[in-house]
Amino acid sequence: MKHLTPTETVNQIGRINLSGNVIPANWWHHIKMPSGKPDSTAIVLLSEIIYWYRPTEIRHEFRTNKKTLYF
Repeated sequence: MKHLTPTETVNQIGRINLSGNVIPANWWHHIKMPSGKPDSTAIVLLSEIIYWYRPTEIRHEFRTNKKTLYF
């Protein structure tokens, strides 16, 4: 498997403290349509994008216990 270095954007997203594919509650207060209602489509889509662009940690437990980041 080829080792890839994550981009700065991937590193920044990785520093956001999220676990799983979650939607932070404050998104419902900040991401709104012109009518003032939460834009549920945009919020769910953003959560999917954030989920897919988070770095993935793969450990080689049996050999070196070294963390390797792939994206």
